[in-house]
Amino acid sequence: MPFACVFARHHLINLMATQTTDLRSGLSRLTKVLRRFGQFRKRWIVLDALALFVLVAPGSLLIWFLLDWGIGLPAWPLFLLFVAVCGTAIWGAVRWLVKPQLHRINVEREAVVIEQLHGDIDNRLIGSFQLGHAVDDAGEESNRLGYSTALVDELMKQTAAGLDELKPRQLVDLKIAKRRVGLAAVVGALILAAVIFVPDAIMERYRRLIDAYAVVIETIFPVTLEVMPGDVAIVRGTPIDLKVHVDGARRKAAQLIRTDIETGEATTNALELSQRRAEMAITDPQADFRYRFVYGGRSSDPHVVSVADRPEVKAINYEMTPPEYTGQPMRMMTGRIGALKALPGTAVLVSFAANTGLHPDMCFVEWMNGDKQRIDISGRFGSFSFNVAKPDRVSVYLTGHYGEGFEMEHPLVFQISPQKDERPDVQLLTKAEGKTVSDAKANGLFLKWFARDDYGIQKVGYEYTAETIVEVLERGKRTGGDEREYDPPRDRVKGGFRGVFANMNPRLGPGDRVTIHVYAIDNNTETGPGRSESEELEMIIVGRDFGAFARGMIGDFGFSDERKSMLEFMESERVPRETDLLQPTQRRIRTEKVFEISRISMEGGAAEDSEAVGMGSAAADYFKLLTVNMEQLEDE
Repeated sequence: MPFACVFARHHLINLMATQTTDLRSGLSRLTKVLRRFGQFRKRWIVLDALALFVLVAPGSLLIWFLLDWGIGLPAWPLFLLFVAVCGTAIWGAVRWLVKPQLHRINVEREAVVIEQLHGDIDNRLIGSFQLGHAVDDAGEESNRLGYSTALVDELMKQTAAGLDELKPRQLVDLKIAKRRVGLAAVVGALILAAVIFVPDAIMERYRRLIDAYAVVIETIFPVTLEVMPGDVAIVRGTPIDLKVHVDGARRKAAQLIRTDIETGEATTNALELSQRRAEMAITDPQADFRYRFVYGGRSSDPHVVSVADRPEVKAINYEMTPPEYTGQPMRMMTGRIGALKALPGTAVLVSFAANTGLHPDMCFVEWMNGDKQRIDISGRFGSFSFNVAKPDRVSVYLTGHYGEGFEMEHPLVFQISPQKDERPDVQLLTKAEGKTVSDAKANGLFLKWFARDDYGIQKVGYEYTAETIVEVLERGKRTGGDEREYDPPRDRVKGGFRGVFANMNPRLGPGDRVTIHVYAIDNNTETGPGRSESEELEMIIVGRDFGAFARGMIGDFGFSDERKSMLEFMESERVPRETDLLQPTQRRIRTEKVFEISRISMEGGAAEDSEAVGMGSAAADYFKLLTVNMEQLEDE
């Protein structure tokens, strides 16, 4: 091949390479300009989307916050608005956070956008860009395709230079985007200020939102509140635990509201739920109160805790009505006593007042043997009655009107000590000058006495016993008496009895020993009449002849004392005699000295002297007693 052809070809190749390099350089420059514009526009698209998201999502949340903070939204609107805010935030995040990030810069689209924004370029920009890419992709075949590389290169340069002069960024209207960004900044600043300055309000909104959520859920799924112990009565100062079980609870807190029944003052306590349970201990309750638990707008039924003291007897009276026979009026004792002393048969009414109301069926009296007696209860007053009969012990057990658990700590105890109605006091006022009394004086005896008793003497009488001291008289033992009755009974009686021995048979005579006493009987109708006796009056009855004989006979032997003479005479041995006094007496062998006894002749026989002087057969006995065992008398 000729050199000129080779050189021309080589020169043409270099020229074409140079033109291709210039084309690519212009295309690259144009692409960079369009890409920078696309990046600028994407940046503002992202900022605008972010501003819109802030305005829609955090802005809606801020509006929700301010509404609830300002007017306090109910649970349902509060929750539903928050759900709407959350839904909007999710939608805004997808649309204005995720989607703009997925935006890719397309140079051709950016060229079209510039042309649209400018309005007078008439596809020059997009045409230059596309033509440049077509020439660049065709390479050496561009001339074959009919493209003028130099022309395209020049077009690219002019387009790029025109873009630099055009300043496409200024074509983009950023007023709305900047306004949104500013508003978003304001919203962000408000949210930041709320976080910094009113964190409590934010936490309160959070708690309210949780409660609102629970209300909504619990409306759909029911919740029940079980309260323990319910209505209850306790002793003042006794600790009590108030408990609640919230079945189906989704929140962590409940409230206990207590109201003092007397003053109406209410107290609210927040309780934390643990395993849906909460409790509060009231350590020292002093007054009745009403309580209820509140959970999420739901309230349990109100219950009452009644507080009362254990019963104590504050005042007590004992009304004692003595037995009717005493004639005494009712008397009253007030205050606690250790022992109640009264006569048997005394009716006792015990009435008392307690410091608190009493249970009508749980108050009773327990006696020493274990028997129980019911107490009549009226409010805080009670009474019971009994009759004094024997020594006993009374234990009074009281229970408050709330019943079990309000028993009296220590029973009221007192003893019953029956007082014995003492027997009457009776005195015999008649006094004997000596043991021996003449039969005349004895038959004319006037028996004087005096008797007294606490409550009344109803009978006074006397009793005597007469028995002979000499068997030969053969009168036997004789008893008798008489009594006098007083109606109405008297507490002091004084009087006397005449003709004491008038009804004695055989009649009283010498040789009798008489014992006599006076007795008195009181009017005790409960334990039986009391009887008492005076001291006994003892008499030995002597007659006129018998007494002279005794004094003379015993006086010869040196026994001048009348009493001793009588005793000696009573112990003398009786000597049987014949009926005929003219017959000689039976003689006995005597070893001792014989005493000379002067005999006294008496007229009359036994038949004529059948009547004794003074009393009955005393004369006959007199002659029978003339024979005396002198040996015995001498020895003594």
